[in-house]
Amino acid sequence: MKTVQDSSKAPAEFGSQASSHSGAMNAFQKVFSFPAMLAVLLAVLAVLTVRSRFDDPDMWWHLKMGEVIWTTHSIPVTDGFSYTTNHQASIPHEWLSQLMIFLAYKGWGLSGLMLWLCLFSAILLIAGYGLCTLYSGNAKVAFVGAISIWLFATIGLSVRPQLLGYLMLIFNFRSGSLVAPRWEPHCRRVLALAMSLSIAAVFLNPVGLKQVLYPVDTMLHQPINLSNVQEWQPTQMTEARGVALLAVLLSTFLLVVIRRSDLFWDELLLLVIGTWLGVSHARTMFAFGILAAPILSRQLSTSWEGYNAEKDRIWPNAVLIGISLLVVVLAFPDGRNLRKQVEDQSPVKAVEFIKSNHLSGPMLNEFVFGGYLIWAAPEYPVMVDGRVDVYEWSGFIGEFRDWATLHSDPNSLLQKYRVNFCLLDSHSPMVRTLALLHAWKIVYSDNNSVIFVRTVPGNLAG
Repeated sequence: MKTVQDSSKAPAEFGSQASSHSGAMNAFQKVFSFPAMLAVLLAVLAVLTVRSRFDDPDMWWHLKMGEVIWTTHSIPVTDGFSYTTNHQASIPHEWLSQLMIFLAYKGWGLSGLMLWLCLFSAILLIAGYGLCTLYSGNAKVAFVGAISIWLFATIGLSVRPQLLGYLMLIFNFRSGSLVAPRWEPHCRRVLALAMSLSIAAVFLNPVGLKQVLYPVDTMLHQPINLSNVQEWQPTQMTEARGVALLAVLLSTFLLVVIRRSDLFWDELLLLVIGTWLGVSHARTMFAFGILAAPILSRQLSTSWEGYNAEKDRIWPNAVLIGISLLVVVLAFPDGRNLRKQVEDQSPVKAVEFIKSNHLSGPMLNEFVFGGYLIWAAPEYPVMVDGRVDVYEWSGFIGEFRDWATLHSDPNSLLQKYRVNFCLLDSHSPMVRTLALLHAWKIVYSDNNSVIFVRTVPGNLAG
């Protein structure tokens, strides 16, 4: 009987082993599938794009804010980095991202910051690829959509917090090729729940309603910020991303006309919003790419044969994935490379000179140097930095703009704030201006910065 019982269990055990083996093979096929290989290629593209992007001056004050939050266990709601704002109230709308940035630095230094940038850039492209795949139903065409997201995202891929939102409405009509299908009850419930949770999440912030209204304040009450900061300038339609925007729009509407494909009303709304954002400000090209890519992918979905898992070639995919991962490892910049990027873009040696020679403030600093100074020399409060909103609210940014553009007496700002030394970009036109003033002399210069010190008391300067 014992032998019979053992033999009766054998088929079940064999079936279990076969099922386990089949499950392992299915997992292997998914991991090394063609869509997975394309996703890994996007990760490679992300790393190759950002490996030399340690050039954002705002990265440093974001990093410092994260450190303050981590060490004090509180979120600052007034400015404590500049002596010209008089502790102006601020809106810490990026505090959670800033904390994440600092924790990356705290764990692995500059390499941690680069890892953070590579990781989230790759997640952005792969998530965009997934969105285009779901929306179009064609994994191959979706890769083209992800590439378009990458192109427009290059305007903002750096170690900085990025925020983005979507707006969706519900109607039911058809007007020619413009279609608005009625949503199923389940979809409406999901949308209502998502919107409710999103609205609730917006109010989970340190300053309440002020943070919710911050985007409106930026658009309506920060004219100097929007008109003078480069990333808020209108997009130049003759440069690569401007031409690409026009190409995406032209392709979308030509497909509607020539192929008689439907364009859903919410897609048209998103295209209008995305185009307005992308054309109005170079910075928001980022948003246009994310809004437009799924729409273009859906329209092109029948232009290319879809992915067929039965025809997939697993081993070539596995080889390409392996090569791609090797490229990611080899392309990731080492600590020496990252330090050189910092030295090339920031006044590293100038700060060392200031500290070693114990220069006394107040200090006037180049606008783009302010973020690094907040991080590297917090004992020297800055005059100005990339947080233009704070300086516009306090009324200072107009004064500094007039000084930097020679629309006011160069001595007026220096005397008003009793400036004792100036740290300027070596290519700044103010370097030549200060060199002509007898009250100032150059005590340090290198490839990217110049330091002037006052030689005559402020009330005698001229």
